[in-house]
Amino acid sequence: MASTALRQQLSIMRQSLFDEGILDHDQVSYLETLENEDDPDFIENIFTLFLRDSTKYIDSIEKALETTPIDYPVMDIMMYRLKGSSASLGASKINGETNTLRKFFHDGDMER
Repeated sequence: MASTALRQQLSIMRQSLFDEGILDHDQVSYLETLENEDDPDFIENIFTLFLRDSTKYIDSIEKALETTPIDYPVMDIMMYRLKGSSASLGASKINGETNTLRKFFHDGDMER
């Protein structure tokens, strides 16, 4: 009984990630097709890698912003990596925000 309720709650939470544009349904569905008996934890593994790597990218971006002068090459590389990994995973919201930050960066508008 509790198992059914938990599954329903997880299903609702998953759907809300799609509904709110946090995750791209098509990309996540595609990734789910790659999970098979040879790699039954594929989705879990790529999300774990994304969380680990994105933390490093964000940390590097913050450090680049704290340097004087700002380390623009490092910042650009880390934003590019974050953008790419979020797009590959289907993390739409992060990808969109990273695109916005990169546009500000390339337009020279770092005050936003």
